[in-house]
Amino acid sequence: MDDKTVLVTGCSSGIGLVTSKHLMENDWNVLATARKDKDVKMLDNLGVTGIQLDLRSEKSIDQAVAHMLESCRGSLRAIVNNAGYLQPGSLEDMDIEAIRAQFDTTVAGPIHLTSRLIPIFRENGQGRIIFIGGPNYAFPFLTLDGASKSALNMVIDGYRRELSDDPISVSVIYPGLIRTRILEKSEDYFNDSIDLDNTIYTEEYEGLNKYLYGLRDKGHEASIVAERVLEVLETAKPPIRSFVPWTAIFHDIAHKLLPIQVQDWICHYRLKNHYKIKR
Repeated sequence: MDDKTVLVTGCSSGIGLVTSKHLMENDWNVLATARKDKDVKMLDNLGVTGIQLDLRSEKSIDQAVAHMLESCRGSLRAIVNNAGYLQPGSLEDMDIEAIRAQFDTTVAGPIHLTSRLIPIFRENGQGRIIFIGGPNYAFPFLTLDGASKSALNMVIDGYRRELSDDPISVSVIYPGLIRTRILEKSEDYFNDSIDLDNTIYTEEYEGLNKYLYGLRDKGHEASIVAERVLEVLETAKPPIRSFVPWTAIFHDIAHKLLPIQVQDWICHYRLKNHYKIKR
């Protein structure tokens, strides 16, 4: 197919925004989604097609798919499932709405969106499904993010196996620490969902917030993820899994190979040395 049209979710900033620009510069027709109208307009001004999408809403997903089909006339080649956010806080303090929002954004929404597009890929004779993954271990006070990423990994494996007889590839890219606004935005999600007047984890939260704040200017540029996305889209045989930078694979190896007692010790060590928690 000569037409190269790709849908990228979560493009208001960070990896999604940089990826949309990079793909556009490499002759892809980019349909880029964002939750807020102002961000959709920003995307339009960049030269990509902005589409409003809230993965927590089935109605929003259905409307976005209709808009996308109208824009590309059904000639979609690929989807990059990138949208997501970081919800800090202890499981004990988390309200049910925050839990649902995290899993809707990371798991349920992408399933509904991707499944709506699979028949289009099948009809077109090819398609590529790419997920931007993340760490799936239970790090204290960031467990909800790890839990949703763990569930997403099962979804990715499920799609790949269920579609093995179709001309549709399923890939996942695991970034390491990338400089984006996700840590900055996480503070807002924390403040909206955690009642600091009714928690026993005041000291832990102070340490967590200082630690996350210190990471904001560290890590790699989002462009390394955008470059890998382009490679996965255009290579003849897309990889099942990619790690960018390559050192990100060590987190995956440690999670799979280290005894659970060792992983627990590492978490407690990081609590004391990163969060400065004495408990």
